[in-house]
Amino acid sequence: MESEHPTTLVDVFARSAEQYPDKPALVVEGTECSYSDLLQSARNVAAVLPACPPGEPALVGVFAAASATAFQGILGALLSGSGYVPLNPSFPAARSAFMLNASGVSTLIVDRNASGKLGDVLEHIDRVLTLILPDVESEELGEWRMSHPQHRFVGRDELHTSNASFPDADPTDIAYLMFTSGSTGKPKGVMVSHLNILSYLEAMSEWYDFQSEDRFSQMFDLTFDLSLFDMFVCWAAGAALYVVPVKDRMAPAGFVRRNALTVWFSVPAVAGFMNQLKMLKPNNFPTLRVSAFCGEPFPASLAASWQTAAPNSVVDNLYGPTELTVACTAYRWDSQTSPEESENGLVPIGKPYSRLIACLVDSKLEGVPKGKLGELCVRGPQTALGYWQRTDLTEERFVAMPWMDGNDNRWYRTGDLVRQNGNDDFVFSGRVDNQVKILGYRVELGEIEAQLRSYAQTDFAIAVPWPVTGGNALGVVACISGSTVSDEEILRGCKRDLPDYMVPNRIFRLEKMPLNPNGKTDRNQIKQHVEELTSAVANQR
Repeated sequence: MESEHPTTLVDVFARSAEQYPDKPALVVEGTECSYSDLLQSARNVAAVLPACPPGEPALVGVFAAASATAFQGILGALLSGSGYVPLNPSFPAARSAFMLNASGVSTLIVDRNASGKLGDVLEHIDRVLTLILPDVESEELGEWRMSHPQHRFVGRDELHTSNASFPDADPTDIAYLMFTSGSTGKPKGVMVSHLNILSYLEAMSEWYDFQSEDRFSQMFDLTFDLSLFDMFVCWAAGAALYVVPVKDRMAPAGFVRRNALTVWFSVPAVAGFMNQLKMLKPNNFPTLRVSAFCGEPFPASLAASWQTAAPNSVVDNLYGPTELTVACTAYRWDSQTSPEESENGLVPIGKPYSRLIACLVDSKLEGVPKGKLGELCVRGPQTALGYWQRTDLTEERFVAMPWMDGNDNRWYRTGDLVRQNGNDDFVFSGRVDNQVKILGYRVELGEIEAQLRSYAQTDFAIAVPWPVTGGNALGVVACISGSTVSDEEILRGCKRDLPDYMVPNRIFRLEKMPLNPNGKTDRNQIKQHVEELTSAVANQR
């Protein structure tokens, strides 16, 4: 940890703890935890972590929400030389158990709030685990030990103050294993190394000028890789991380003001809900100096509204899949030029970070001319190691380009359709797999959604192919939230700009758009809504 440049992720925190020992590293429910105290708590956890069997990847599970124990567990795992595997207590027990079994971890750190879900998860586990509960005294664990005698339980009073030295992880080792949705219905684990995430942190230090006086928001669940920005970009600067309580997460304007936050990071949907609730009033967030959004397309109208509410802040649109380590491109909103540069009502995703190279290819992995749509592929030091125990999928998504030679010819295929505009910024158009055929015509749903947002005057509009038979949609319906414009007026506008086969057959109004646990608009739930609503309409007839 004494090298000039950090070689592992935990080095980042340890360096700030040495430089700013008494500054708050974390603020949860109004309680501050200093850098030195959080590091000591992590040391105490690391000291009781059992050694990983030789030859196996060192991984530790963290079954916790955004609590002090969760961050203590993550840092403790990293300090011990292990990578961490975050598990969300709000997920169904079977899903958490699948991730736990798939990762093969033998040690799980659990916070008090998650302990109530632990029994259901353990029902699906058939191997011996060490379960560390830093919030629970050993005397409270008697019932656990009786009902699950095959597992070892460690309570708070067994975490003795430790100043032991720990083995350094290799920079190429897994820093975290993040499970994301899989097309087979089973989550797939993305392996991200210390080198991957350190390269991302370097990109952030070049893009921003964060200071130890900054106050960062912490909005993301730990199973969402954007949480790495919340934690380690903040801690690399010696700044304070303010955990936004669950009750405030959909309407956090008051939290931003009460805590005088200077750095905001969320998915655009959160800003959309705030806008719907009239929270983006001029100068509502005067203390913000950096506002970043990532995770889903960012409507230009929403970027403009946020800029008005946070006039002293830059407003950035970041883009990147988990496989490219948090984010790989960035675009800075400019109130004068960005409205013209936005396409389909969406803010461009910008240019790749300096250490990354991007290209656009067709289905045969051949380059496409500038200005034409292609699948975005990226290579460089942020490209993840691959998928956990899925060699087939790794080979499918991490590829060599047939037109390129050399050692640095490992690209990640994002599956996103992108175009390069005249400023060399990338403009997101949709998913390769989100193109559908409607009455035989190939259609990009994002184009329909852009018109819906415009004519409905809302940030919440989703187009759903319906009905679908034999892989071919016979039409499309729209789901809209937060609009007072009549269906007739919206459809009239769509008919002016879209061919008949792209005009929605009907509009369904939702009180609010369903979100997945990461705060993104949940298209699968919306499709289920459409099925239910269309069935109800059919029954009424």
